[in-house]
Amino acid sequence: MMRLVGCFVLWNLMALVGRADEAPSEETAEQAVLDESVQTGGLETPQVEGVPNASSDGEEQAHTLEELWAQMDSEVVLDQALARREIGDFVGSTERLIHLEQRNEDALLPVATFHLGLNHELQEEYRLAVAAYQTVLAQWPASNVAVDASFRMAICLADLGQYSESLHIAKRMEQVGEWSPLDTLSLTLVHGIAELRKGKTRRGTKRLQSALAGLEGSADLTWMRARARAALAMEMLKQAADYPLKGNRRAARNLKRRAFLMSAAEKQVVAIAVLNEPEYILEGLLGLGDAYLLLYEDMIGAPPPRSLTDEQVVFYKEQVANQAAILREKAARYYDEGVGVSIRTRWIGMVSQTLLQRRDALVGPLETPTTESP
Repeated sequence: MMRLVGCFVLWNLMALVGRADEAPSEETAEQAVLDESVQTGGLETPQVEGVPNASSDGEEQAHTLEELWAQMDSEVVLDQALARREIGDFVGSTERLIHLEQRNEDALLPVATFHLGLNHELQEEYRLAVAAYQTVLAQWPASNVAVDASFRMAICLADLGQYSESLHIAKRMEQVGEWSPLDTLSLTLVHGIAELRKGKTRRGTKRLQSALAGLEGSADLTWMRARARAALAMEMLKQAADYPLKGNRRAARNLKRRAFLMSAAEKQVVAIAVLNEPEYILEGLLGLGDAYLLLYEDMIGAPPPRSLTDEQVVFYKEQVANQAAILREKAARYYDEGVGVSIRTRWIGMVSQTLLQRRDALVGPLETPTTESP
């Protein structure tokens, strides 16, 4: 019987994240934030010192939230805005921050504008976020949020694909001011990610690996570390996709190279899962699913050896399809795992929708569990 040319690499699916088999407890972190907010001013109609409460005997009362906030201390309104964001109420948070901006109080104006930018960033509205951060830097360069605005702007610019601008900000921040060791590592990670995505692969990879090694075993900077590992994983998968499966011996060599890079990317995603940062766990799972699906399609579409007869070509393609099927299945499992992580972490964003669409395109819509399922 004819032996197939090349080798087919089959991996077992890694357990990237644990499954939450129990329903969430009654005292969740979100509820704690909500309770704290109610105690410090409330999220609905709080009783604030100096502000009359609504009553049936005709006492004066605020008829709108704007009127109510106007009678409250600015710090209380700010606390409410931040608490609202913590529980995912970006509308309520943004309304309060806009109110604070309209008060035009010097002390809180840059803070309110910064947090409006952060609200936009967390909702993946990166251009609006950059505009807010630029306003902070232009109008209040000496404020206590100016450094944070520069840092966040560098991150948003990278997410917008403006890597040169992001890199410029990171370099400028590294050169100006005195930073703590953690701040220095954080800036190094921003710097390395911008280099990597700009195409300076060796330099960016070396910078990121050095910074990550300095944080190994630490509980600090988990979000930035996950972001850096996601950037490394995406670069590995990008390089893997550049190896075509054409030509007998060349295809076999390139398949091994792709297997090596995809395995290395999987290890990065496992490390992200340990850091417990859902945003980048999902990005990694999506990237791995796409990589396995592309490998499946490349194997199915690869031309058969020229020496084969027509009958042998039919047999060859059947064997390739059977061997490659595991790759398509693995892609579906990565997408499905991503959907599960989105549900368990209540993560809402473009990556969650994309994972669901890709999963359903491969296996069809599944019954989606709720977070309250046992």
